[in-house]
Amino acid sequence: MQPPPGLVSTKKEESPAQKLDRACLAFGRGDVEKSLEICREELNSDPDNHLYLLACGHLYSKLENWEKALESYRMAHELRPADAFIYSCFRTVLQKKVPTWHFPMLADQVRNDAYQEAIERAIKPGLTVLDIGTGTGLLAMMAARAGARQITACEMDPEISKSAQTIITENGYSNSIQVLSKRSTDLKIPQDIGEPVDLIVSEIVDLGLLGEHILPTMRHALKHLAKPHAQLIPASATVVAQLIEFPRLSAINPFGEISGFKFHPLNRFRNPSSYKGISLKREPHTILSTEFHALEIDFYNPPPFASAESPHKKELSICTTDDGILHAVVFWFELHLDEQTKRSSGPEGTMPCWGQAVQFLEHPYPVKKNQVVTLKVLHHDTELSWQFPKRAGES
Repeated sequence: MQPPPGLVSTKKEESPAQKLDRACLAFGRGDVEKSLEICREELNSDPDNHLYLLACGHLYSKLENWEKALESYRMAHELRPADAFIYSCFRTVLQKKVPTWHFPMLADQVRNDAYQEAIERAIKPGLTVLDIGTGTGLLAMMAARAGARQITACEMDPEISKSAQTIITENGYSNSIQVLSKRSTDLKIPQDIGEPVDLIVSEIVDLGLLGEHILPTMRHALKHLAKPHAQLIPASATVVAQLIEFPRLSAINPFGEISGFKFHPLNRFRNPSSYKGISLKREPHTILSTEFHALEIDFYNPPPFASAESPHKKELSICTTDDGILHAVVFWFELHLDEQTKRSSGPEGTMPCWGQAVQFLEHPYPVKKNQVVTLKVLHHDTELSWQFPKRAGES
């Protein structure tokens, strides 16, 4: 039975090209989500449409959803393996997913040698090892070469863990090293690791020491994945700092006058309690104090949990060594791999791949030689910062 003529729809179904035009219009209006919705609708009915897969890759990239962008580009590349543009898009996102610091760290031979020395001293016949944040698998392979019986190497990024597995296989260690694409805090015994391990190796530190979650990671690993007397590499760390004057950087920390113009409104974009990377050897500066030990961290006995709202605090009194304007605290760390091996990320240290961290004061002020400056070092589970007492007239 045919419907009455007045009820027959006269609306024409959109072609894929028309839908793509509509998605482009939505994108042009700044509605990335709507554009993505249109593309995904078309892919539901035509999953092998490489143009829509390419469009989804672009849109996910715009949203900085690198996992889905990579998957969209990968699928488009599989459909059009000879398309150089699609392959370039795929490689660009893949590069974004692999932090660039992996490569200079691999090239830091002093760091590599230090870890190898400590690992070779720790390995005994029959030892089991957990490599947390294995990255390219370097430390896991060092443990295998030193004679460990079984190594579990965990890496949370699936693309990096795939590369680690390939590297380990090509170097002939796939029988003794298993690579798991998981966070160590998600590992279970015996599902992932057959038994608690004898040795934990890791290098999950950033230039400010705590930013890669080494404290909560070690707490969990020691409690759930390690034997009672398991060994750790690194064993501990020392945060070292100096008071510094920065004549060039003082114009923007905080923002003041530049070329006769006032830039003070830009200070709302600054977070005075956060640090960033710097190289003291490359930036003009005046040293206003000797180096001082600000914090000692024992990874065998990590400090108890602390939140950003209620951090651990330690007060320090530092004597200045020169007249100047106190602009910042620069700090770095000494990594104690074991009792015999120590390496520093300081300006005169042997681990240049990290560099130093700097936190600028919100209100710089003049100091005189032999003046005592009181400050606090604060830290919670994933960050270290500095606090100076407010001076008269500061809000």
